Amino acid sequence: MPTSSHSILCGASREMVYRIISQSDRWPELFEPCLEVRALERNDQFEDIEITAMINGAPARWRSRRHFLPDVFGIDGVSVEPMPLVHSMRTRWRVITANDAQCALLLEHDFDVLEDVVGIVEGVTTRADAAAFIMRAIETNSTRELGNIRDVATANGHLARHQGPVRRVCSIICEAPVAVVYDAIADTSKWPLLFDSCVSVAVVENGASGELTRIEASQGDHIIAWTTRRHYHPEVYRIDFALETPMPFLETMEGHWRVTTLGPNRSLLSVCRSFKLREGPDNPQPDVILRFLDENADAEMWAIRSFVETGDANFMVARSRHLLPFAPDRVYRALAEIRRWPEILPHCAGLDVIYDDGIGQEFIMKIGNGAGAEQFRSVRTCDPSRLYISYFQPSPPSLLVRHHGSWTISAARDGAEIVAEHRLRINSARCVEAFGDESLARNKARVRERINANTHTTVKACGDWLARGGDDAGR
Repeated sequence: MPTSSHSILCGASREMVYRIISQSDRWPELFEPCLEVRALERNDQFEDIEITAMINGAPARWRSRRHFLPDVFGIDGVSVEPMPLVHSMRTRWRVITANDAQCALLLEHDFDVLEDVVGIVEGVTTRADAAAFIMRAIETNSTRELGNIRDVATANGHLARHQGPVRRVCSIICEAPVAVVYDAIADTSKWPLLFDSCVSVAVVENGASGELTRIEASQGDHIIAWTTRRHYHPEVYRIDFALETPMPFLETMEGHWRVTTLGPNRSLLSVCRSFKLREGPDNPQPDVILRFLDENADAEMWAIRSFVETGDANFMVARSRHLLPFAPDRVYRALAEIRRWPEILPHCAGLDVIYDDGIGQEFIMKIGNGAGAEQFRSVRTCDPSRLYISYFQPSPPSLLVRHHGSWTISAARDGAEIVAEHRLRINSARCVEAFGDESLARNKARVRERINANTHTTVKACGDWLARGGDDAGR
């Protein structure tokens, strides 16, 4: 009895993927080969369905009985009325946890062909021809269907289904008095200094308890603008706001900033936003908009905390996303196996490993050659179950006072997505000396450019190394 097995990694939970494979009524819209699914009988334990799909370029129909096994995230199926040329067929779906960030979807087929296959399909005259014909159909359709499922699972976080408001809350603890934190968020004139994405803030109207401001911010290579009306409640350390002219891709947004006392010199800062996405064919995917809003809010929180705790605006965040056409676990290993970095990274001029047990790591790395060479000490924690690496540098490069960050690897449509995040405090005096410019904003931009360039070089080098089979093709 011929057997076929196919699998794929999905950047989603087992529950999500299991729900997708359980909903056969959605197959015509999800699976490229599927034309129609008709339910003859269905309940929580099983379903009896009639399926019409393309088989090697021609439509075919069969009937299948599927038994749901939610305790093992699986589905077992048997053909009640098999497709042409097939005497019997069994299928098994299984969703298996790979790590905290991914699951593996497995699809198996066991089948047997009819004894007499002559005259059923043109060109098929023997049982061997029939077996090859069915195997080719399974290979083609399974590959497409698993790819479709992975794409749907990856996109399942999109907000396209949300017709009503979306709510987001972001918060951070600050080691500063509540009044100091409140003053930082109330004084919009400081925003271009505090927030890297903020280009300008202009007060359009000023009133006794509030103001209307126009804000310009950078989003990638573009400048976006909006107006927001803010009402101040200093007696309870709260600021309410509503966007009168929303930022692009939003219909509405409103919310509030709030500072809560945790002690004489400790405060909780939170911002709550409620917004509705604008619908339109030219808008970015909803998850792209949401990601921008979330990442912007997170960067603002860290910048405010740094400012109220240190009294300067030298903090900044550099974040970048990259795609590599390799399995996420292979990308993770390339970034995690520091002892192989001298062969992977062209800008690694030397590496002294102080400690490495695969989880905790400490090393001194030298970058570049000659007069421009620098070295830094880094301490990392690797989490293979989450494909996540966090780090801090006790001895960062000379332009920085502090540097910590993370690498996050997850499944993407064509391989792996790598998110590199750097949280930095620049050495302002050293930057003025190095760049000959006293502008904090311009020096931050220069540091960000260098950090992002170094990240790009690292990711590209890992991709080139994997393409050469440097990791022995995933072992």
